[in-house]
Amino acid sequence: TGDVAYFNNHQQELFETRTFEVAMARLEEMELPTQYIDLVDQVNTVSFELGDIEDRAFAEVKAGDLQAASNILFSPEYIAKDNEIHTLFAEFEQGVNTWLAAQYEEFNTLSNTALLSMLLVLVIFLVSLLTLTIKIRKKIRPITQLTHYATSLSEGDLQLEPLAVKAGAKDEISVLATAFNTMVQN
Repeated sequence: TGDVAYFNNHQQELFETRTFEVAMARLEEMELPTQYIDLVDQVNTVSFELGDIEDRAFAEVKAGDLQAASNILFSPEYIAKDNEIHTLFAEFEQGVNTWLAAQYEEFNTLSNTALLSMLLVLVIFLVSLLTLTIKIRKKIRPITQLTHYATSLSEGDLQLEPLAVKAGAKDEISVLATAFNTMVQN
């Protein structure tokens, strides 16, 4: 009677907790392919069929016919259903493992692509920063020279070499450098 009570409590718990429905909902949330969800559903159906056979065996145990119960539990029908469940589980496991491996590869490919994209952006940023630094130094160098030139002039040094100015340059620095050169010559 202890086994019967255990079995009944187990069946009641499964029914009340709705374990199967919760598991199926989680599999669907995971976006598991339908073919694998169908395998779980088939396992559930066969499990109920197996449960019906076990109910018959328990009925025989209650009636006191242990040989009949034993014959039911070791019958070709019971063994076939049990094997069917194991086969379905194996197919499910293999399929899900294959699916997970594909998901992992897809994720790995996407993460590698994202990593390469970030690296490319970083390289572009560094090249841009280097280019900007070089351009700023080229723009600042004449100002630094003009500052030294003006400091020397303010100290009374009129024997300065003329500042180098690109011929035809019209930017502010070139105009200022030309004005300093004119001032030193006069």
